[in-house]
Amino acid sequence: MNHLWTTSLPTIYNTWFYGALIKEGQYLKYYFFYPSNIAQISDITFDVDNGEIIGCNQNYDEGPKNKELYTTRKPPEHYVEDDFVFGEYRITHHGEWGYACFKNDKLLWKKSLRGYLYTDIIKNNDRIIFGTAGMGGHFYSLDINSGEIIFDFNTKGTCTFLQVNNSIYFAMRKKKTTVISRIDYDGNILDSLELEGFRDDYDPLILSDNSIYIVTQLRKKEVDWETYYPIVHRIALF
Repeated sequence: MNHLWTTSLPTIYNTWFYGALIKEGQYLKYYFFYPSNIAQISDITFDVDNGEIIGCNQNYDEGPKNKELYTTRKPPEHYVEDDFVFGEYRITHHGEWGYACFKNDKLLWKKSLRGYLYTDIIKNNDRIIFGTAGMGGHFYSLDINSGEIIFDFNTKGTCTFLQVNNSIYFAMRKKKTTVISRIDYDGNILDSLELEGFRDDYDPLILSDNSIYIVTQLRKKEVDWETYYPIVHRIALF
């Protein structure tokens, strides 16, 4: 991985925010909103070659109907109620943090893990892969037939992971930094890169044109509150 550029947003953009990154041709747009008022939406446009800020719009009203633009997650009910079916296999929820696997409706295993499901469960050969967050979050892979844990990374919250050319990319939050790791399907770390700023659960992470674009945050304590400064990074994969 090659860290191509980092752009720290100036003080004017300080807020407690959620958002989305969307690549539009030669430009990268970072859309964000104030959680207390979804109608107040702002966007910042970057040049993807060098990260230079080339335009911004602040606090214009697009209304609640556009809330889906600012999250890649499905409705919360999906992650606590829906089954995940892979042919003859079916993964169901078992309690708040647990899972049960059935093959042709015969129970194979039950297992409790850490955190709430925050990603879809995907299947790769005989493994399932998923991320959890809230009350502690991890990134897991389990053997679908036995429930044996193939890998377990304590990421402090995984809402997104990427699969590219037989590798998996995911973010691990530290106290003041974020580590992007590339692993194989056995969980062996092939490459890693530490970034300035920590990543919150909902901070954007996308793949486009063999690059990862990710937002992290700097936290600064003021007299009676904390202020968050978003940072946008571009990382080339090859």
